[in-house]
Amino acid sequence: EVGDRNGEATSYANLGAVYQSVGEYEKTREHLGKSLAIRKEIGDRNGEATSYANLGVVFQSVGEYEKAREHLEKSLAIQTEIGDRNGEAASYGNLGAVFQSVGEYEKASHCFEKSLAISRKTGNRRLQALSYFDLGGQFCTLGKYYKANEYNRKALAIFSDIGHREGVAKSYINQGTVFASISDIINAKEYLENALAISKEIGNREVEAAGYISLGHLLFHQDEDVRAEEYIQRGLTLCKELGDTARESLLLEMMARIRLKEGKISEALS
Repeated sequence: EVGDRNGEATSYANLGAVYQSVGEYEKTREHLGKSLAIRKEIGDRNGEATSYANLGVVFQSVGEYEKAREHLEKSLAIQTEIGDRNGEAASYGNLGAVFQSVGEYEKASHCFEKSLAISRKTGNRRLQALSYFDLGGQFCTLGKYYKANEYNRKALAIFSDIGHREGVAKSYINQGTVFASISDIINAKEYLENALAISKEIGNREVEAAGYISLGHLLFHQDEDVRAEEYIQRGLTLCKELGDTARESLLLEMMARIRLKEGKISEALS
């Protein structure tokens, strides 16, 4: 019977992952929640931790940061208890991303550094690359562009070496953002366009949306409003489909600023 229940939990988790991949977050939460309930019922601590972690990532994706933090901390506590070092590293990375999203940069840095230290000890190159990636983004946010570039390159090298296409695309976005921040527009466009191309190839709609947002933002600040609007509209469509309200709000604000530049005040206010 436990075996049957375990299989049922796995099926719910797999279905949740499928729904997550196409941006159907309500159904994702529903299925991951059912998986979590079964894992608790049968005493599967490892599965319980994974379920909490997966739900935490989903809550983060839709901007519900307090719930994300709550679930990730529960996951981390179990992983620490059962000695799942790779799980710990992943949870620290995800927690860092949550702290970063709400502007708690010191806590974010602590989590990213913990994740990196653990992944180095365990030799998990994917998690190590993710830690470098997270720290690169953090340094960029804090205006430390030299260090951001250094860590982004480390992440990109590992992602490329292990064939992690999503990681490569995300690293390109990070690098594009760094180059945009130091006004190296040619390199910024190249990295962001490469990120967008890869995200389309692998069918990752979240990364594709991030690429549209970054390119739209870059072109807007270069006064290329027509092309900027094109990317912003594509990003808006994807964010609405994904239920990403935080990014949708950002894009609507960018669109309003374009309308203001065009003198279309009533459209900007609407």
